[in-house]
Amino acid sequence: MKKVFIFMFVVAMSFISCSKDDAIDPLVGTWTISVTEDGVFYLAELTFNSDNTGNYSIYEDGIQEESNFWTWSTSKNILTVIMDEDPTDIEDISYSISGNELTIEGQPVYTRK
Repeated sequence: MKKVFIFMFVVAMSFISCSKDDAIDPLVGTWTISVTEDGVFYLAELTFNSDNTGNYSIYEDGIQEESNFWTWSTSKNILTVIMDEDPTDIEDISYSISGNELTIEGQPVYTRK
């Protein structure tokens, strides 16, 4: 009987300790898009960290031209981004993920790095 109680206790604790909040958001990771225009190679890189911080960088022929940091959150298919450089700059953007492709409203498709 004691073994059954211990087994049930372990099973119950495993259900309690695993919550939906422990799941990693599928947006977490680095996403890129690249294009060559007039002989210049451009790369845009978006990074979403699991602590809800992130940044984007733009490279021109391998040289970083721009970088900004943000905090982010999601709710259903809406991505909310708050830019660190201007905390009043809050954007709610529709997005979707399909496999290794990230589509953000009004932007080209990004690929998971």
